[in-house]
Amino acid sequence: MLKIAHLMVKRHHKTIIHDLNVEIPPASCTLFCGDDTSGVKELLACLAGIQEYQSGQILWEEQPLQKMDVAYASGNGSVFIEQTILAYGKFLAQFYSAFSLTIYQQLLHTCHLDAAKRIYRLQREERAILEIIAAYATQCPLMIFDDVVSSLSLKKWQFLWQECLTLGHVPTLLLGCKEEHEAKAMADNIFYLQDGQLLVQPLAKETMTEEMAKHEDIQEKNIQEPSGRLFDEKGWDDDETDW
Repeated sequence: MLKIAHLMVKRHHKTIIHDLNVEIPPASCTLFCGDDTSGVKELLACLAGIQEYQSGQILWEEQPLQKMDVAYASGNGSVFIEQTILAYGKFLAQFYSAFSLTIYQQLLHTCHLDAAKRIYRLQREERAILEIIAAYATQCPLMIFDDVVSSLSLKKWQFLWQECLTLGHVPTLLLGCKEEHEAKAMADNIFYLQDGQLLVQPLAKETMTEEMAKHEDIQEKNIQEPSGRLFDEKGWDDDETDW
């Protein structure tokens, strides 16, 4: 279990997160929703160990969370775990086992992605897929995707993550994105942050639609279930991508 207790984070002498208390069960998918002033980005950066916090505790299985337990992707084409493991579209395999590299290559093949393609030539969607694949290949128990899944449609995110999970490792997953994104349909729990504080308690998936309709006038029940093929012989289906 991931436990965040009495967390306070400041930025430029201004308190961004105020006395935050959250418990996240293992092997779950939790979504943190909020805009750029909500504190979501700062929270996820603190959990990844790339930003300091002023007070409080971040515990993993009742012990201080270690950087080596977290794979963090922030939507810019890189993945971090203690050090950068994905940079400029290249998986730095020297930091990881042959097993991790095998997983990475297998998922690339599944998604018909060319790892040799230079990062600046990758579309945003391709970069997001590359980050997710590289993070999963590390087999870290905690994975954080900040503003990554927002680049993917719900169908593609569902398919990609299910492909990852079929390889056996089920991490605790934290997502950060804007409130309007379809990723809500994949989350076991949702936290809404505003000015560094929780607006509501975590929502179970079965109550999510009702709450979102009340707070945002969004009817998640109208989201269509995935249908047909997600991939064709050349990669993603033509009607789902501009590739």
